Amino acid sequence: MPHEAYPWFSRENNKLIVALRQSNEPLRKFISIRLVLDFNGFGDVMGFEIINLKYFAGTKILNNLDFESLTSSGMKCSYNEETDVFYLRLPDDPLYVLVSSGNVLDQRSVDGKLFLDSEERLVRIEAEY
Repeated sequence: MPHEAYPWFSRENNKLIVALRQSNEPLRKFISIRLVLDFNGFGDVMGFEIINLKYFAGTKILNNLDFESLTSSGMKCSYNEETDVFYLRLPDDPLYVLVSSGNVLDQRSVDGKLFLDSEERLVRIEAEY
């Protein structure tokens, strides 16, 4: 599924996809990992946490993350070195912001995958819920 701009995200049919960068090669390597998904009052995914990211995926994965491009796309992300927790919040849906406080109302732990390219860069994150 080619896109013109990166990063992008999709949350359809109970599947979350966050594409961080384009890859011109097949993504054959992935790391299975648990994510904690945050949901709003409508049941839409608002963001997620990956607990123990460096422990499960290695330190190199953080070196290649472009936090600036994620932020400029409307996503908000952070990494806490002390707790080894990565957090990414998706851009707010304008309709949802008008009718709610935008607070997280539910969380669910799910299996996810981190897809890496041949240079060990994080290309895509996927989770089904």
